[in-house]
Amino acid sequence: MKKIFKSIPAAALSVLLSSCVSGDLWGDAESAAGGAEKNQEKAEPSTDPASQLSDNEKIAILEKYLDELLASVKTNDFNLYFKNFTKEHKDKISQSDFKQRNDLLTEQCGEYQSRQFMGVLKKQIFDIYLWKARFSKLPKDDILLRMFVMEDEGVLKVYAFNVKPF
Repeated sequence: MKKIFKSIPAAALSVLLSSCVSGDLWGDAESAAGGAEKNQEKAEPSTDPASQLSDNEKIAILEKYLDELLASVKTNDFNLYFKNFTKEHKDKISQSDFKQRNDLLTEQCGEYQSRQFMGVLKKQIFDIYLWKARFSKLPKDDILLRMFVMEDEGVLKVYAFNVKPF
């Protein structure tokens, strides 16, 4: 089997979306399991707390979040990327690291093409929403998108997001 991807040090593979290399380039999933502090900001005003939303309503909100995440990677828009993240993850990466990781994703996987929602894993601290996606340089490979989501003061917030090719 031909090796397509270079190894990247673990330190370079934390916080945002993990690209098409082994590890988490853009999402620190392991730290997501360690709990989270409450964030005082709200992503968007909501009349219903997230806990009262149906699964379909939550998925609709998170599809919009995912659209923004993927658009922000393409345009290197640091502020848009972290718009719906919890406070502790907004502060874990610099703008230059964000751009470097986006460049790496684009170099190795190409541009985002499409996705299909697969389901949600319910957990005590957060839920993990899963999509399979396609990227231009890997048109025959399913790439796993994982969004770790928690309710923060009645609003759905992204705790971590990553891309897993394997």
